[in-house]
Amino acid sequence: MYHVIGDGSGSLQELYVNPAIFASQMEYLHKNGYHTITLKELYDHWQDGEPLPPRPIVLTFDDGYRSDYEQAFPILQEYGFRAVHFLYVKKVGQPNGLTPQEIAELIAAGHEIGNHTYNHVEIHTLDQQRLLQETQEAKTALEERLDTDIVSFCYPVGRHSPEAVRAVVESGHKIAVTTDYGYASLEQGLMTLKRIRINRSDGLQGFVQKLRQYEAASPLP
Repeated sequence: MYHVIGDGSGSLQELYVNPAIFASQMEYLHKNGYHTITLKELYDHWQDGEPLPPRPIVLTFDDGYRSDYEQAFPILQEYGFRAVHFLYVKKVGQPNGLTPQEIAELIAAGHEIGNHTYNHVEIHTLDQQRLLQETQEAKTALEERLDTDIVSFCYPVGRHSPEAVRAVVESGHKIAVTTDYGYASLEQGLMTLKRIRINRSDGLQGFVQKLRQYEAASPLP
């Protein structure tokens, strides 16, 4: 799980990963035989037995920052890697967000676009009307604006409730992720999958340690 590829400061600086460090992390994945997959491909594997490549890994980027395109995309392209970009509707086209044209390039390169709600609010606190807007209406808006199918969902700040999970399912999403720490496994439930956050302070060494910490427990090939 990434947020911003760049250099930041202040209370949110851990959400920023330096571009050179990110490049070294992707180089490590490439040299060690990892292959990127999308959440749609993971869903198809779990549900229909579709094959996955050796050492599969899902790279996710939350919020749809411009750095997804300007910093991460060229580095990912260098290694033939793809990612899942979780966008919320109100950020698309904003000064620090991705433009529809940039998103179209990502999609053309095999990247997946996922739903991150309409307004980036913590949906576990919402009533049914607001839940509908942040799940179904957001999904429809992204699909129509970007001309792509949305199958994955990311809970803002990772928080969810039984009502929120039900709304995500009923709005047509097939797979969803949280910020709960760890490797994703089917036993967690398709709508409440774990992820491993990559922080600014991890650097390359911390990134490698996080991979090794959980790799042995991964049920994937």
